[in-house]
Amino acid sequence: AAAHVLGVPLEAMAEAATSLRPARHRGEVRRLGERVLLLDDCYNSSPEALEAAVVALSLLPAERRLAVLGDMLELGPTGPALHRERGRALAGRVDVVVGVGPLAAEIVEGAREAGVPAGSLHHFLSTPEAVRALDGLVRAGDAVLVKASRGVRLEAVVDALAARFGEGEA
Repeated sequence: AAAHVLGVPLEAMAEAATSLRPARHRGEVRRLGERVLLLDDCYNSSPEALEAAVVALSLLPAERRLAVLGDMLELGPTGPALHRERGRALAGRVDVVVGVGPLAAEIVEGAREAGVPAGSLHHFLSTPEAVRALDGLVRAGDAVLVKASRGVRLEAVVDALAARFGEGEA
């Protein structure tokens, strides 16, 4: 829209669009080895952004969908309730929920309340704990969303998945 307002020809916009890439950790879709798709959106989060990321996850072809979700920071006193509400909204949309951080416990609890089976729910207080557990959680053919506020530092999860599965075909 901005390019249009500035008078950039449609052909030039279309050509430029083919080479656009998201900023690091902001909606990057990465193909890893063993057919694992990684939706790396761990730079920031909010309830609205989390919903959009879950929709994006649902569009990826996968045998299972995992959501590795960290705390959404700076939501004020409504933060716990907003986390629980977003957790409830995951039912029927993801197969495994992994919460990371103290507020993410509310995401996991909301998912449990909405009917996600207990065996598909995992919570870790810290990112290093979650990284250690990933080997037993992520498998070939999975699509994995990694999303949190920057302070949770879930890029360590992204790095661990890339190290375990390697980069796949472009």
